[in-house]
Amino acid sequence: MKFDSYYRLQSALRGLAALSVVFYHTGWIFRAGLAEIHPCWRWMRALLDFGWFGVDIFFLLSGYGIAAKLSRPPAPAGLRAALNFAGDRAVRIYPLYWASMLVLLAMAFLASRVHAGNWLADLPLDPLGLFATVFLIEPLTGTNRYIAFTWTLNCELGFYLIVALALAVRRPLRDRGLMVGAAVLTAASLMGLIPVARWLFTFWPTFACGLFVHAALRQRAAGDRTGFFLATGAVAAIGLAALIGPLIYPRLAATAVVALGLIALHPYDGVLSSHRLMRPLFWCGTVSFPLVLLHGPIITRVDNLAERVIAPNSIWYPLVPLAAVGVSLLAAAGMHRWAEQPLQRWRTAKTQPRCSFWVLK
Repeated sequence: MKFDSYYRLQSALRGLAALSVVFYHTGWIFRAGLAEIHPCWRWMRALLDFGWFGVDIFFLLSGYGIAAKLSRPPAPAGLRAALNFAGDRAVRIYPLYWASMLVLLAMAFLASRVHAGNWLADLPLDPLGLFATVFLIEPLTGTNRYIAFTWTLNCELGFYLIVALALAVRRPLRDRGLMVGAAVLTAASLMGLIPVARWLFTFWPTFACGLFVHAALRQRAAGDRTGFFLATGAVAAIGLAALIGPLIYPRLAATAVVALGLIALHPYDGVLSSHRLMRPLFWCGTVSFPLVLLHGPIITRVDNLAERVIAPNSIWYPLVPLAAVGVSLLAAAGMHRWAEQPLQRWRTAKTQPRCSFWVLK
């Protein structure tokens, strides 16, 4: 049976993850004002705290997406394939990130016209700090991030670097080889044997779960039961190790459960993804990248503006965080339409018909 790596339900899950992160940060930013309205907010706050788990879902889906790219014919291998892959990922990440920086700088400039302040105060202006901010390498230089939530992009770029190094090997990455390499790196990470870049390798097992999910589905479609059980067993082993290993990661165990759910639900992808209730989540998944980039500063600006107009003990105050979420969704939709979609079309025009990687001229 031919395997189609496009898993539609993932888009809805990505949208759910994006919304959970947005509501988590909204609750955190408005926590002081909302706590004055009703004591039940404490219980709501505890519920919103689970929104942090959306980050792990993003890493899981990223691992699946990268494995899907590597599986498309012709099988990539060698230094050229590594550079093509790195170029494709750079074009996916950097232009939209730079566009978001420009939008936020414009917002800071307009805010400085209303009340006195240095609109460049949060932007590192020293050469090394500015270079690190522009190219998302802040962990390597110790620079403070201009967009606080871009630490996830630091991890993503680290994952891409590991994959690019694997591609540089002069042999195509087959499923078994990919699983073995990911398993070894995951075991070393879970055992705390990698003393460097803990900000990256703490989340590598989550990314590896996505690789194993793709491998399991691909092997099941090919009729390879051994490969399927090995990949599925690797996901289960990661979840178990996260609970009983030397380093305890309950969130990683929960991610492994979600990964096993993706494997189990794949045969019902068409039925589940066609349900009308999934449409809002699909839309949020479509705009998830700009939404994650823009929501934090936008929610903060709305909070600052609301403090001048609405008292925290007002009955209308709960509408302020909802308005902040709505403005964030509108901004993400605009960024997707006028920046992300044109960039995606441009990337598509620059790829070979049979390969998804950036083409070196």
